[in-house]
Amino acid sequence: IQGSANTFTGSSVTVAGTTIGSTAYGVNLDGATLGGNGVLSVTGDSGMSAGVRLNSASLTRSTGNVTLNAPTGGTVVSASSLQATAGTLSISGTANSGHGVLLTNANSLNGTTVTVTGTTSSNFKDGVNVGEGTTNTLTGTGSLTITGTQTGTAFHGVMINQASINRSDTISITGTASTSSDPGVSVSGGSTVASGTTALNITGNSGSGAGVKIVTASPAPASSVSGGNVTIHGISNSGTAAVSLQRGQVTGSGTVLIDASTGKAIEIDANSSVLKNFDGDLSLVADQLTLDGTALATATSGRVILRTLTTNRPIN
Repeated sequence: IQGSANTFTGSSVTVAGTTIGSTAYGVNLDGATLGGNGVLSVTGDSGMSAGVRLNSASLTRSTGNVTLNAPTGGTVVSASSLQATAGTLSISGTANSGHGVLLTNANSLNGTTVTVTGTTSSNFKDGVNVGEGTTNTLTGTGSLTITGTQTGTAFHGVMINQASINRSDTISITGTASTSSDPGVSVSGGSTVASGTTALNITGNSGSGAGVKIVTASPAPASSVSGGNVTIHGISNSGTAAVSLQRGQVTGSGTVLIDASTGKAIEIDANSSVLKNFDGDLSLVADQLTLDGTALATATSGRVILRTLTTNRPIN
């Protein structure tokens, strides 16, 4: 679908495409403007490329929910604007050789709620990847939920690399890489994830890596996550650290809670910080803790709490 004068209207509109034995996309909106109203469902399958691809596209629905789904080949959204004005926006993809969902370059995703769900079995790709473009930004309205699953032995459930996610609504990120040596959720390369004064929740599960890792190599600026109430939960099945900050920053204006799975560590290096603004607690909960950086509650009534996850067990 190409061009600037496409209007599909109906109580329910379905666009579906499949390619077999070809590098073509299942459904491709390339430089297209697609308007109209009513429920819109776009489904694409491809054995050798993305099942659904939006490139420099503008998709707006005045009514109804919008669903983009690639059962095979994964979904790619690049430099595009998606608007479900009065409904939900759902983007999903499954792949065995690419990212489940790739959000690259500058994208605006808008809806009453926005969900992004990706799964891959490739050992060289991520369940959901936000990055890989020249300027990677993800903006828009509505609460944002990103869920990524990596079923192989390497790479991430969710990778946010050299990217900015900035919204004024709740952000929830869950990455599962339970058989991988890489983090379940990685925020890297100077990336920022910000939810304004609303809640930010990050949960990561890894096989032998950190469940959640916020990291930047010098000289890039520190990777950072911020919000109102900030919760980071890390699980590592056989690794040491469940949550790792290496030149990473966590900032919350409400309560801040970082916790690690049973017997695992929170590691905060000397170039990292966890900051709590205004009243409320900053809590680090783990059976092992390495705190070489800063944990600071700036308000006079703010507290920094260090405690074990396992009852009656000292912090190592």
